[in-house]
Amino acid sequence: MKLRASYGTLGNGNISPYQFLETMSVTQMGRILNGIRPDYTQQPNVIPNGLTWEKATTLNIGTDLALLNNRLTLTADWYTRKTKNMFTDGLPLPGVFGATEPKGNYADLETKGWEVSIGWRNKTNGSKPFSYDVRLVLSDNKSVITRFNNPLGLINTYYEGMQIGDIWGFVNDGYFKDQHEIDTRGIDQSFIRVSAANKILPGDIKFKDLNNDKKINEGAGSLSDPGDKTVIGNSSPRYMYGFNGNMDWNNIFVSFFFQGIGKRDFWPGADNSLFWGAYNRPYSWQPVDVMNNIWSEENPDAYFPRMRGYTALNSRAELQVTQSKYLQNAAYLRLKNITLGYNLPASLVNKAGMANARIYVTGQNLWTWSPMYKYVKTMDPEVIEGSDPELNDGAGNGMSYPMLKTYTIGINVTFK
Repeated sequence: MKLRASYGTLGNGNISPYQFLETMSVTQMGRILNGIRPDYTQQPNVIPNGLTWEKATTLNIGTDLALLNNRLTLTADWYTRKTKNMFTDGLPLPGVFGATEPKGNYADLETKGWEVSIGWRNKTNGSKPFSYDVRLVLSDNKSVITRFNNPLGLINTYYEGMQIGDIWGFVNDGYFKDQHEIDTRGIDQSFIRVSAANKILPGDIKFKDLNNDKKINEGAGSLSDPGDKTVIGNSSPRYMYGFNGNMDWNNIFVSFFFQGIGKRDFWPGADNSLFWGAYNRPYSWQPVDVMNNIWSEENPDAYFPRMRGYTALNSRAELQVTQSKYLQNAAYLRLKNITLGYNLPASLVNKAGMANARIYVTGQNLWTWSPMYKYVKTMDPEVIEGSDPELNDGAGNGMSYPMLKTYTIGINVTFK
């Protein structure tokens, strides 16, 4: 058994250089003047005074443990990291400022996390022993803003107590069943638009009136007045895990590696035509999974509401606003790699003047499970685009190129 502990402070070098300089780039205009495209430049961004390093102070406590003649091994770590003077955008400024809000050392962040690795290996007796080893790795962390100058408590930027990755949105309350329910509900939902005329019809989405003011809106967009918005999820990956193993018997060997994420939320975003189909752009993608799950009087429990074009694209439309029902569970488990091979017998290998030789077949990304695939099977949970932590709105289009399945057959030979 070994106990470990460390404590130290480092500057964060993972920031673009020359942020302290008012740089002016030169490029060509898109217009032709007097037969040429002249060069032009623009005024530099505003740079605040007193920029300094981000400083990350980390405390780590861990242990390494081996039991049963090293058959069982355990490595465990707990850590806390406090980042001071984070280089980030400041509080949003009014339009009369005339420039982009300058970045500076405006925030502090605290991250707490842990990771555990457990392994087991063994070998049977006999002329043809069976040997194997397996290992499970599990880790998690959570980051919270501990300082930021946000006196109004705006929720579209950092605020003290904010967990990185929080997604604010409305709470879905099902569909309007009929015109009678629309006429008698008594809640003004006109802030969220359903069409150009903005006339609610059966099959449109109801939203919960969380502050009981008989109106659905986003209030002042602050912690004290978020309207009917609340934290409905978090886009940061949690409970990252991996499981790998190796087995060997009678010159036959097998190895495998699984990896995944136990918890992560994903909002598809306005540009995700593969998720929204005709709700996004009626002239674009028409995924079968969407077309088969549209509300109608004959299908009142469908996953998607009444068919309306552009309601996942236009501002404040009923599918464009972030909401609880269509927030995707992006947890996943993937078989990253599996290999099956055979080591040629030593007697045969030696006669050929080789030290060893093996043949093998390998597959990568052969199988994936994710609850996100229940309705739309076109997105890859490992490569989806998540939220911008500085906006914490969970926006992302999820249309990155998916991981490819790969098969390899090979021979590995080592000569004496």
